[in-house]
Amino acid sequence: MHSSDSVVNKITSIKSRNRYWDKRYLKGEIYLRLPSKIIKNSYNLLKKYKQKKILVIGGGYGRNAAFLAKRGFVITNSDVSANALSLGKRIYKQVNNLRFKKDDILRTKNTKSSFDAIFALYLLSLFTNQEVQVALKNIRKILRSNGILICNFLSTTDDEYSLGEKVNNDQFLHDNQQQLVHFYTKSKVRKLLIKSKFSIDKIYAVSESRYINTLGKKVTSRSMVVVARR
Repeated sequence: MHSSDSVVNKITSIKSRNRYWDKRYLKGEIYLRLPSKIIKNSYNLLKKYKQKKILVIGGGYGRNAAFLAKRGFVITNSDVSANALSLGKRIYKQVNNLRFKKDDILRTKNTKSSFDAIFALYLLSLFTNQEVQVALKNIRKILRSNGILICNFLSTTDDEYSLGEKVNNDQFLHDNQQQLVHFYTKSKVRKLLIKSKFSIDKIYAVSESRYINTLGKKVTSRSMVVVARR
């Protein structure tokens, strides 16, 4: 441990996290408008299982949500950042079947099982051990019976693993100690989903180049994608 628990708690508090993302989205589109490779890979899966009503959690300004909405799915794009949602409403105002909603999966008041599928991409790796369990518990509540969860977890083989200040096992503070990033092994991911009462269809590795527009840099993210059922 290179820092005290009080530092971790301060950095990862809900209030601090939400302010951090609001500030980042003031600068504009973080990843421009290209959808994630994971969304493209999931398109045929969604069609195959006839999933229609979909929630994208932590979707920012909606680049991934818009990709699906343009292809006929009914999408709700949620995020903790009001600035991200405002940006998305302007960019995608002509896209049908796309709704924006301010919500935090850690504190959501939505308990109705109303979605056929839920995406949580590049989100769960920003949570502490306790928070990710809360997030998965809440996701399970709002998924319909046999609904699909598609999420990913940054891998311990990721290029940015060990960058920043180490605060716990496989957890580091990035971006001037403002952002917690949690990296996972495949076995840890599997145990986490099973503990959260999900049935895992498959886990596969993805390597994806992402240009971070607001920081002016390109990163290659290595993660494990999980397709699981409620």
